[in-house]
This record gives sequence, structure tokens and C-alpha cells, in this order.
Amino acid sequence: GNSKKSDPGGGFVQSVTVGNKPIALHCENAVSAERPDIIWFYCALPAVTGGETTFCDGVAIWRELSDATKESFLSKKVRYTITVPREVYLNKNKEIVLSVGALKLAGTTYRFHDDESLTVDYVVSAVNETKYGSQLAFANSLTGPYPDYKKTFEDYSEIPATVFQEIRQ
Repeated sequence: GNSKKSDPGGGFVQSVTVGNKPIALHCENAVSAERPDIIWFYCALPAVTGGETTFCDGVAIWRELSDATKESFLSKKVRYTITVPREVYLNKNKEIVLSVGALKLAGTTYRFHDDESLTVDYVVSAVNETKYGSQLAFANSLTGPYPDYKKTFEDYSEIPATVFQEIRQ
């Protein structure tokens, strides 16, 4: 899990919970319209052994994907969908305090259900043009650490299991 702490510069510092298991490759905050263009890593207390952070070259991954997979991601965006119970988005004062991202940001839609649960959809391209260099890069979290999210194409069609396998490879 992550926690956010205020910093003197007015932003926040996001800390990763201590653990000893690897975290699958992912874009930071990739299932939210709050995903940053650039992130900075700082380790205040390095692990005695291990503790490495793996960086992934999305441009290199894009180049290695099959033509069929590239065409799929160029023609359709990815939809991340999560349904959360009332307790996650509504506090005891009935104020919405979502931990699933900002609902008014581009690509995000939501709907409330009769049981007071909330479904949030975030639609984003899995392929981005790099901020510096204008190359196509595969930047997504389809295989990342978001097990509670359903991942489909934007039209709700299933992403084939072979595509997930290819991305992991």
C-alpha cells in the first residue's frame, strides 16, 4: 500500500509500505487521471540487501510487441473499472472522500448503485507519446499491482489473455 505525506514544498511524498515481495511493473497512479508525467525516486533508508527498483523502458517494450497487439492498443484505449463499497468513498459526515482518484478529471466516469456502492471507470491509452523525444511508449498497468480493477478495452471487450502474456514476456 501507499501513503501520502505532506512535504514542505506544498506537494506530497508517496511512501511504499515496507515489504519483501516484488511489485509488478506499472505506471505510477496509472488507474487514475492523477497519473504524473514525471516521477522522482528517493530512498531515505536503503535495504541491507535487495530492495532494488526496476525501471522499465516503455519505448523498448512498444518496439517488441507484435503488430497485432500494437494495432489493438492504437485502435482502442484501456478501461480500468473498480466498484467500491459506500465506506470507501463516503465518510461518517456523508462527505465524499474518494481514495480511487478524482472523479472530475478527463477519462474518469462514475455511477452510484442501489446498494450505495460506486463504480469508477478510467479510460486511457496504453500507448503514449513520450514527453521528451516524441516516441511511442507502452505505458500502462495492465499487468501491474491493481488486482481489484477489471481491465478491458474501452468498449468493454475483453483483452485477450495472450496479450497479457506478451506484455509480461
